Amino acid sequence: MFRAWRSKARMRYTDWLSSIRNEKKGTEKVQPLIPQSWKEYWKSPKFLASSKQNKKNQRGGDESAPASATHTGGPLSFRESQARLQNCVAMQEAVREEGLNVTPDEIFLSTVGGHDAKNRVHGVGDLARSLPRMHASQARRASTSSMWDPRDDEIRRLREELDDI
Repeated sequence: MFRAWRSKARMRYTDWLSSIRNEKKGTEKVQPLIPQSWKEYWKSPKFLASSKQNKKNQRGGDESAPASATHTGGPLSFRESQARLQNCVAMQEAVREEGLNVTPDEIFLSTVGGHDAKNRVHGVGDLARSLPRMHASQARRASTSSMWDPRDDEIRRLREELDDI
């Protein structure tokens, strides 16, 4: 509850400062409360440069473009999510056909790229609390041998065939 209130208060305070900076209608009564130093700072080259850069960042580098949406379900586009899902399904089918001993968790981790540098697995949401943490000594990169690769199983199968001969 407090988090929601704090978030709302933060937005309202930002809106209030913006209306004062832009001298919008209805701010005459609060003007005497605002220190003159704030107004001077808002006109300083340092603040204006920072504001201009922030506007560019929000608009994908083009100040005249509309600001991008902030609640889009994460940084992945729909097409990227669809491609990853198809990749995961294809890997599950390949594992089933080959009869390999690979868990669905390993398939998921290889699809999403495994743990990142901060030991997080993106895409699991609230389930992240129940996932076992990786220790610092364990590998976290997708390029390491701890991640499942279909070629590894093929190599293992060929080695077993050679041993039988």
